[in-house]
Amino acid sequence: MKHSKERDAGFRPALKTIAVLGAAATAHHLDRSTAPRRRQEVPKPAKRRPHPILKIIASVTAGATFGAGAVGVVRQVETNNEHKRDLSALTHKVDDLDQQLSTLRESAQRQSDLNDRLAQILANQTGESKDRVTGATLKQLHELPGYGFAVSPELRGQLQASTVKIGVRAKNDENGVWRETCTGVKVSDGDQTYVLSASHCFSPDAPTKMGISQKPLVLDISATSSNEYIILDPQSGTANQANAPVASVSGVAIDLSGGSDWALLKAVGNGAGSARIYDQIPSLPLGQFIMSEQTPVPGESVGLYSLPAANNNLPVAAEGIYLGRTPGAPLGYPADFIDFIATPAPDVRQDACDYGASGSAAVFTGGNFSGPLYGRNSIGYSDGSIEPGDAGHDNLKQRLDIEQTLGVEIPSDMDVCAFSTTSVSIPTVPSLEGVLADPNNFPTEQITPDQK
Repeated sequence: MKHSKERDAGFRPALKTIAVLGAAATAHHLDRSTAPRRRQEVPKPAKRRPHPILKIIASVTAGATFGAGAVGVVRQVETNNEHKRDLSALTHKVDDLDQQLSTLRESAQRQSDLNDRLAQILANQTGESKDRVTGATLKQLHELPGYGFAVSPELRGQLQASTVKIGVRAKNDENGVWRETCTGVKVSDGDQTYVLSASHCFSPDAPTKMGISQKPLVLDISATSSNEYIILDPQSGTANQANAPVASVSGVAIDLSGGSDWALLKAVGNGAGSARIYDQIPSLPLGQFIMSEQTPVPGESVGLYSLPAANNNLPVAAEGIYLGRTPGAPLGYPADFIDFIATPAPDVRQDACDYGASGSAAVFTGGNFSGPLYGRNSIGYSDGSIEPGDAGHDNLKQRLDIEQTLGVEIPSDMDVCAFSTTSVSIPTVPSLEGVLADPNNFPTEQITPDQK
């Protein structure tokens, strides 16, 4: 093939270069087996300069890592400081409590010393021993065997539904205003209904003797009394319940024997009543008020419900603790048997045994009821007040006598309520019912010379 001179001239330099390179390669190959071997130096690749953005990212990352570590250290230090502050504050609180405890101990010791001195003063004034004044040998209320037994709401409700108020005014003042006096409970014996109340509410009207040698034991005073009586319903809701009688009283039989403080009233409904007429007021079985073999257990709960004058003759419901039964005369209540009940009395308005509550009853856990309220012993209320008639050494001495007789310490801010009870072996109830049936048929006893 023919080539032009221009093409040959173009290829020649390239071919020459290839030839030179090929010869050099052949020579190198032929010398590999005989030439001494030398370690070939492999040039290191040149360092690549990092991209500016990567430098920034690396810098930020390193900073963040360092920052996180620093924050963790700071937080740990702050936590430790907080713990130190909390510990310091707690230490101060413990120191304060120790100081307060020390102060309380000193105060308690001063109070104990003061009580000890007061006990000695009272012992000197009453003529009693110091142990008797302080009740050192007496049981506490919670140590009584019946403590914790409760009265059911149903039994409390029965007593409340049957409780009434008695009103009184002078017979010669027919246009006069009725005023509330004692409390009573509607009871029944067979088909006969009565209002059970306290004899001492009516005794001022009773003669002390008949003729010159006979003393009546039971008497219906309705004919000879200068007063007349009515029955009021405490559930009437009227502002002045004395203006809304539900029954008139036709007979008032009272026990004058000294054996009890019982009175039975014969009432006749008048058909009036804003809440209930008299016949709608339920009655409780009279037999459940008479002392039986089912004696309440000291310490058991008792339900009280009355209409005391200090509470504007409005109902007061309270819970009491049964203390025991004992002859009443040695303790200032002339009766054969008295059931004593302790009840909290925050103030005079909440005193379930205060004046005007006489004649009310209490209900026991077994379903029986006490006799009428005879009286009470109070040496002060929880609010620190005391009624004028309750202040005095005689009242305190009576409280000490009650405690020693019953063997139990009674808190000073609790009332002791005395309820008169009677037994089936004593003819109190038959005599009261008999004289209501025939006012001229009443038992008497011979008056001795020293009674005249």
